[in-house]
Amino acid sequence: MNYPRISLMAALLNSLVLGAEGFLVSPAGRQIIDRPISKSQIFSDATGSSSGGNADIDISSTSLTPSETNKKQKSKAQINAQRRRHRRHSIDSSTSNTRATSIAKGKDPLISLNMNLDYLAKTGRAEHAEELLLKIEGLFAAGYYDIRPDSVSYNSVMNAYALKKSEDPNYNSAAEVMRLLRRMEDLTEEGQATVQPNVITLNTVIATFAKDGETEKAKKLLEDMEKLYQSGQKDMSPNTISYNTLIAAFAKAKMPLEAENTLKLMMRKSREDEKARAEEIKADAVAFNTVLHAWSTSGIRGSAQRAQQLLDHMVKLYNAGNQDVKPDVFSYTSTIAAHAQDQKDPRASDRALELLHKMENQCALGADDMCPNTVAYTSVINALAKSGKPGAAIQAYDILLEMEKAYASGNDDLKPDLICYSSVIDAFAKSGEEYAGEKALQLLERMM
Repeated sequence: MNYPRISLMAALLNSLVLGAEGFLVSPAGRQIIDRPISKSQIFSDATGSSSGGNADIDISSTSLTPSETNKKQKSKAQINAQRRRHRRHSIDSSTSNTRATSIAKGKDPLISLNMNLDYLAKTGRAEHAEELLLKIEGLFAAGYYDIRPDSVSYNSVMNAYALKKSEDPNYNSAAEVMRLLRRMEDLTEEGQATVQPNVITLNTVIATFAKDGETEKAKKLLEDMEKLYQSGQKDMSPNTISYNTLIAAFAKAKMPLEAENTLKLMMRKSREDEKARAEEIKADAVAFNTVLHAWSTSGIRGSAQRAQQLLDHMVKLYNAGNQDVKPDVFSYTSTIAAHAQDQKDPRASDRALELLHKMENQCALGADDMCPNTVAYTSVINALAKSGKPGAAIQAYDILLEMEKAYASGNDDLKPDLICYSSVIDAFAKSGEEYAGEKALQLLERMM
């Protein structure tokens, strides 16, 4: 990777000294900074002011005595050697036992570093995060830092690159994440156990592949994690996040069958060794809902039946005591939408209405997470409009009136949108009823 010029944070770090205990130390006061560091704090400590980025920083003058400066006969290598010895002596004498003291107070320099890396990651500055990581690595190698970045540090930088994909769809975040993963593996082979990749590391890679549309690579990595677990590396077992991420990747790629197969694999794995993996791998409502959504938007023949079967299985598991798979408004709405798209089934609109009534009944009993929303009602209206059955247009119209009434009484979740009105008008147009034209005209006027 071609790294850009050193960022402001990295340049300012050059004017600071890192104590052997791991905290940033200002040359002026040797003050130990053991909390997340902002640019203004670094600048203030390094220059004695808080005037901002326009001040000049004299990096070359750090810790060099006048006598050393005046010895022109010495070579550059000799001067640099003296600088290092003098700086090391100053650090050691001024920061003795600081890290132990700070840890005793609940503060740790590595935690501070990781907090700063996490902040840079979440604010979209992946390159800056990696620059800081490499800077600390270099200071550790030079002997100024008695601890080095760990797997948490690397995971934060990897996550920064993964998040960058969300901001720029054309950005190849997978290449950057894989580069960092290989570095972690190389360091581990060299004996640096603290940077060994873990489940969080590999989950980040899976998520990155998912965002890049690399579903097969994401699947292969999850399979490799399973192999590591089966070979005895129990701490490398894929967890709920691993499987849910892969399921979401297949759903996004319009591959509902693969998403459902991954869900089934997830459930099977959680039962293989229930004591060891029951808490690590849980097929929850998120996984089921993701697959339901994949079927509802696929347009594949038979998708409505697959979605209905999956919803029925969720209900069965929940009634058997599995609280993790409780169906909610999203579960039912996705299944209703799947039926609305099924024009081959003459009972599609009836099935959609049945599900809507179940939601309304549950909502009336106090289940707030089952109360129908605009999407649920619109999907049913759409199913009725497509059915062309006698009386379907009036049913759609009545649902629209219910929505208008609920919205007028203060329920913002049931505000009818243009799709609602258009679907009802379409239902009247297909009905052939003698009053259809009049009703459609009334709706057009209300839309205006």
